[in-house]
Amino acid sequence: MATPTKAELGKAKWLAEMINSMEPKTFRRIWLTDWREGWRLVYDTIHVAHCRNQCKSCPMQSILIRGVSGSNFLVIKTDLFAWVSRKDKSLYGPERFLACKTSLRFAQCFVACMTKDPDYRDEDKLFEELSFVRDTRLVFDYREESFRDVELEFRQWIVQETLKRSDTMQWKRTERALIRLGWNGYDFK
Repeated sequence: MATPTKAELGKAKWLAEMINSMEPKTFRRIWLTDWREGWRLVYDTIHVAHCRNQCKSCPMQSILIRGVSGSNFLVIKTDLFAWVSRKDKSLYGPERFLACKTSLRFAQCFVACMTKDPDYRDEDKLFEELSFVRDTRLVFDYREESFRDVELEFRQWIVQETLKRSDTMQWKRTERALIRLGWNGYDFK
């Protein structure tokens, strides 16, 4: 769990642009996150929103296999990472792979983890998960919006939804973890 350095972020943006150039107009957003043991790209594509888990015919699968899949290029995992447990599937959605998520679905995964997973009834676990939220970065946006504004909206939505869906005790634990991370009600300091 770490904030990406400028060099890591620059490499991730370059990699995202390279992946997007293989099939322009396929990727809506690409996120960089320290999810599941290392930096990983999460892909929001036009296909993910309508995914029927027919991965062999998915254009995104083809792009990644042709390009960089499995290479762990620049210490960034580009592969799709299959779910390993039923618990993952129940918490994080119907998609077969962790890295196949619309931006909203990706945000919902953080919320589900912090509000539904019994392992996250602990303030230190919440702190760790909220650190991942803080450190997640947008590395490609097809609309070329301000990355900072999109990231801010992403983080705010996750925090607001987590608090809204938490019972009283979980809300208090989450609030304490947010304070430890420097949350000022708007963003992390």
